[in-house]
Amino acid sequence: MNIRKRKDGLYEARYIKGRTEEGRIVYGSFYGKTLEEAAAKRQAERDKMTVRNNPPRQVGLIILGAGFHSEPTRSWAWAASFLPV
Repeated sequence: MNIRKRKDGLYEARYIKGRTEEGRIVYGSFYGKTLEEAAAKRQAERDKMTVRNNPPRQVGLIILGAGFHSEPTRSWAWAASFLPV
């Protein structure tokens, strides 16, 4: 955790906001009266950033063959019996 207690008694929780064009890290900070309060604020921002940077994706399914590699391949008629009509 990157949380520290400051001289004034507040807790500062830092997180990586992004990077500059040169590749340097840009930090953001959250403050709280307790360690848990600062950590909760930082976690809420991390959750927002995760959704923003990783939108849900659709996943397609491709079936390349029927059977297992250890068994000999059966006929296409046998494989076609599992397909919906």
